[in-house]
Amino acid sequence: MNVGDQKSFSVRARSFWNDSGIDLAAGGIYQFSARRTWTDFFISCGPAGYSGLSYQNKLASSLRLPREKWFALCGALDRNGQTAFVIGESCRYTAEAAGRLYCFANDVPGWYWNNFGSVEVIATRLA
Repeated sequence: MNVGDQKSFSVRARSFWNDSGIDLAAGGIYQFSARRTWTDFFISCGPAGYSGLSYQNKLASSLRLPREKWFALCGALDRNGQTAFVIGESCRYTAEAAGRLYCFANDVPGWYWNNFGSVEVIATRLA
């Protein structure tokens, strides 16, 4: 993406990694915004995610990003969990390195089978 370019893409709740089709540049600054709802088994929420229910608390430490909300929209470079960050409904992100942006719903690995729907993301390169 060049500065000023904008691209939209979908992130499916059931996919462990969603390829955005966007290659981020090292040091590039990006604005992300997301909308719509997706569903974790029977709990619908937006891209900001939700606080876990009492029975989920035992599994919270197993979330891909344990300190973040369940089903928060997240991104990572080149499918590397060490680079993961929360997008939520909106965020500004400076890429620490160059790489392909992949996105996911923050859930417990192995439990993506009960996820439904997708959110729509708009990415804009600011600098």
